[in-house]
Amino acid sequence: MPSLRIFPRLATLLLLAVLEVSAHAAALPPAFIDALKQARIPLDHVAVVVQDLDAAEPLLAHHADAAMNPASVMKLVTSFAALQQLGPAYSWSTDIWADGPIREGVLEGDLIVKGHGDPSLTLERLWLLQRELRALGVRHIRGNLLLDTRHFALPPLDPGAFDGEPLALYNAIPGALLANFNATLLHLKPNGQGVDIVPDVALPGISTRSELVLSDSAPCNGWKEAVTPAIPDPARQELVVSGRYPARCGEQTLSLNLFEPVVTFDFIFRGLWAE
Repeated sequence: MPSLRIFPRLATLLLLAVLEVSAHAAALPPAFIDALKQARIPLDHVAVVVQDLDAAEPLLAHHADAAMNPASVMKLVTSFAALQQLGPAYSWSTDIWADGPIREGVLEGDLIVKGHGDPSLTLERLWLLQRELRALGVRHIRGNLLLDTRHFALPPLDPGAFDGEPLALYNAIPGALLANFNATLLHLKPNGQGVDIVPDVALPGISTRSELVLSDSAPCNGWKEAVTPAIPDPARQELVVSGRYPARCGEQTLSLNLFEPVVTFDFIFRGLWAE
């Protein structure tokens, strides 16, 4: 795919051109235009603005006012809003309460976890959080795990509304308690005859079935596109993974947006605590 490999070169050519122009806005440099032609990207499909944050005019501009698919540039909007609303020093918090006395390492009551929207509660951070909890004397919990997600008052959201791919991790919906980016990790392990599916944490009430066909000839590159996860019958709560899996890939990990954030958090928190 030469058009993909050429993008770093395009960025380099732009940078070199900007270093050479004056303070007035310049057109696209010839070398950059040639690189676009090699990548078969029409000039009217490209919009470029290079501007010093302290300058009134751009150093380089091309179709600056044209409406384009913003793609990841939209992250600038949410980042700006976050800085304006929360400030650069803001940090998220997750509260934990014990609803009962702790006797000889046993919490005689419920453990309550209240989320405030921390987007970076990875497996490692949750493990450290539980380690701190154990250091405070809680070894066993005799009550229930209660998850408080009221910080976000969200209506029901369809994770597949964007592109019809509800299991894709980039379609995870927001949540006051979001564990590991709402990712459920499935380890794919070839066994010589087929491919075993091993979830990273226990999934109570959810069964997994592998319909993966092991292929000795398929290349490993692009294996994720050849694997199709699905829950064909929500009433059965069964995850089915089908497709052709290249034997030369060995063991791989598939990250999926399977459940609502609070459900994923519950599975991961319980799974880590049981280790």
